[in-house]
Amino acid sequence: MVDSTLVAIAVVALILLAILYYLGVFVSVKVEVRKPPFGDCTFLYKFHRGPYNTAGKAFDEVGKLASKFPCTGIYFDDPEKVGSDNTFYAVGIFIEKEKSSKSDAEEICHTMKNAGFKSIEVPFVEKALYTTFPFKSNFLCILVAVAKVYPALRAYVKEHGISPHPYIEFYKNDKIYFVAPLDKNEEFYVPEYEYAAKLEALEAEKDG
Repeated sequence: MVDSTLVAIAVVALILLAILYYLGVFVSVKVEVRKPPFGDCTFLYKFHRGPYNTAGKAFDEVGKLASKFPCTGIYFDDPEKVGSDNTFYAVGIFIEKEKSSKSDAEEICHTMKNAGFKSIEVPFVEKALYTTFPFKSNFLCILVAVAKVYPALRAYVKEHGISPHPYIEFYKNDKIYFVAPLDKNEEFYVPEYEYAAKLEALEAEKDG
């Protein structure tokens, strides 16, 4: 009886370890400064306000419309500074100009703009804060990635005294690329964010 109980406990423990391994709990996060995994792109997006952990629905919409293209999220605010309810972000796709055919690009642009998406052009940058994490198309995997990656990014930024922004999550194949530009930063901000920032500044002046 004791032997069978120990075997059962060992099996459960191995299953739990396998699940944790699958989710990436034991993955080591290596942060560096290097070129990002994308060049000049068209960013098709919708603009959102609210906690970043509610972005899942926005990603689901993009995945249904443009499954052949890498889903991309750009996060403009630090929730520790402005509060999670006041953060802004944009979710959509990057159309990589050197890797996408003209016909595919035109077709997906037409589809997504009809669904209410807007577009800006984002540039290639030479240097960006960069790391990757395995992607398993699983919500729990994303939670683990966020919990492990962002503390590592913040620690690297503090240690090296750099100011990368905004933060980008680029989902491609079996990886999540976490990138924050170190040059041409302002070109990654969508017009809606600039308008919202100016509006909040005016409201703050009135309250003051």
